[in-house]
Amino acid sequence: KGTKCTLDNIKSDSSTRFVIRTSNSKDYSTQILEVEVTNSNLFDMPSEIFTNFPYLKRMTANKCGIVDIHKNNFHYGINLNELRLRSNKLTKLPNSILSSSPLLQTLDLSSNQINEIDINAFAGLESLEFLALTDNQLVSLDENLFRHLRNLLSIRLDSNKLQVIEEKLFESSVNLTEIRVDSNEVAIIKGDAFGKLQRLKYLYLGSNRLLSINIQATKLERLWIPYNKLSHLDVNRHLKLLYAPY
Repeated sequence: KGTKCTLDNIKSDSSTRFVIRTSNSKDYSTQILEVEVTNSNLFDMPSEIFTNFPYLKRMTANKCGIVDIHKNNFHYGINLNELRLRSNKLTKLPNSILSSSPLLQTLDLSSNQINEIDINAFAGLESLEFLALTDNQLVSLDENLFRHLRNLLSIRLDSNKLQVIEEKLFESSVNLTEIRVDSNEVAIIKGDAFGKLQRLKYLYLGSNRLLSINIQATKLERLWIPYNKLSHLDVNRHLKLLYAPY
């Protein structure tokens, strides 16, 4: 309907190839800007979707059982700026997975089973503004993992198993305004992990194992840090809301 195409009740494995035809002679390839896959069971992301709809901007395939994605899946997704693959079965993000989609602004991989991310997984995503890795199985993140994401505004890492925040983890993402790392197992924040993020306004660190945190060098306005093990707390003059019970 309009510029959106819904693909319903699709079943595929790693060897399946898709042929997409319209019900009449009209060519929709230049008109379809959004595709949503529903009630389906896919092995990976069909690259034929992008070859059939080269102007595609938004792709959603939530709860589709996807277990694997690789670079070739998105080779023709040059115009893609929003990708949502929530609640699938992904376990790993390989290098340069979306480098063929340099215009991507939103990437939502929440509620998968991701426990490994290659160091160059986000290469080529300089336009990315929103990244959600909520509710996965991440235990650690290399301090150079996000170095390509210079225009990132919001990152969500909540509900994982992270134990340490490396000092340089967010260093390159100087435009960040929101970071969520709540509901992890973070006991250590190395060095001045947030001090160089002068646009950072919202920081969520609740339900971790932190003994202390120093945000004096930041311009944070909202600090959400309940359910930790704080013995002292150094804040700043910009803070407008502090939530730190328990």
